[in-house]
Amino acid sequence: MSIKNVARINKYHPIKILVHAHPFRGLTIPQTTILQGAEINQYLDECSEFMEMLKSTAKSVAPEFSKRPFLELYDEVIEKLPGGIGFKKWSEMPKQFFNHIKLLNCIKRLGG
Repeated sequence: MSIKNVARINKYHPIKILVHAHPFRGLTIPQTTILQGAEINQYLDECSEFMEMLKSTAKSVAPEFSKRPFLELYDEVIEKLPGGIGFKKWSEMPKQFFNHIKLLNCIKRLGG
């Protein structure tokens, strides 16, 4: 289920406990897979905020998409995201919070 759908459900039927397996743990809340109370709204807000951050950052490299290697652009996106999130460059970490195909599709949709 998407974060938008969870947020929509939460708006009309407040969720008491949210257990998730998504690797993104939030921007400022403690790193946990079980959220309760106000943490749920904060997590959902931070997920939306992060997606906007990611889209904006991907848009900044989109014009270079056909001119530079994709994984080089991937690393550039990672460098532009806030360091506290915990992302690492492709070459430094075997598994990212989101995969390179998701970023590739995002760049393509933004006109790369």
